[in-house]
Amino acid sequence: MTAGVPVTDRAAMIANEPLRRHTTLHVGGPADWFLKIGAAQGDEPLRDALRWAASEGVPVTVIGGGSNMLVADGGVAGLVIKVLTPRPMIQIDRTDPAAPIVTGHAGMLISGFAEACGERGLAGLEWAVGLPGTLGGAVANNAGAHGGEMSTSFLDATLIRYDGTPEIVTLGDLAYTYRHSAIKDGTRRGVLTTVRVRLSPGDPAQLRARAGEYHAWRKGAQPQAASAGSLFQNPPGDAAGRLIEACGLKGFTVGQAQVSPVHANFIVNLGKASAADVLAVGDHCRACVRAQFGIELQYEVQRIGRWAAREAEQHDE
Repeated sequence: MTAGVPVTDRAAMIANEPLRRHTTLHVGGPADWFLKIGAAQGDEPLRDALRWAASEGVPVTVIGGGSNMLVADGGVAGLVIKVLTPRPMIQIDRTDPAAPIVTGHAGMLISGFAEACGERGLAGLEWAVGLPGTLGGAVANNAGAHGGEMSTSFLDATLIRYDGTPEIVTLGDLAYTYRHSAIKDGTRRGVLTTVRVRLSPGDPAQLRARAGEYHAWRKGAQPQAASAGSLFQNPPGDAAGRLIEACGLKGFTVGQAQVSPVHANFIVNLGKASAADVLAVGDHCRACVRAQFGIELQYEVQRIGRWAAREAEQHDE
């Protein structure tokens, strides 16, 4: 395949696509190959692309809404697949009225999916209204907020393996822990497409009000500038933001990357930040928290792409 040549009549791969256009932090170099897929294209273009990558020995990286990731300035080798479906179209199975099952495409924004569920009197995902990222990303990262997380509602999903064959993965298959799954660590390798969650009945007005409260809190307590979301996982019994703030690091800046003055567990892009700037800020925060509190913060944001050996060694210490 070459740039611009269709995988099918409805999807085409392109070469050297700048990934800063596809991340919420707005940093990152180019993908060697880039393919955008959504529900409208179906699974066949995706399976064709994965089979091609497997036959050519081309590595595959999957992204969704582009949050929770830091893409290297050197870009990403191989094929980057962006799974994104703009409209939150859902299907509801109310065979069991006490536990309705909702089906959606992995590329839907998790906030829109959760809001659509709430509007139909389906409770369990109110915590996700206002969150960045996609439904598939939420499943892969076990996203959560306000005491809720994806593993509580997840039922099963279709995973297209990297050889192009489909597999149904269930809750047990994903080995969920805090902000972690078997997909995130690479134990289960593939691309999520159809996702099913099991929810509970609720009053639409009450669900709307609760989601609105969460969303309003998020807008007031978290920065609205470009970021990747929470930078670090919260250590047991504490909060990464509190620890970083206690080190006096709010506003700490390297290049155009800054520890947010609003919430210290967010690094924001002041306009032209590089991935190296962001990593330098993050590693400085880790070092300060380690020195002052003896706590080793763990990155929640995933680092992908071609990193210089020195940067990789420093980050992984």
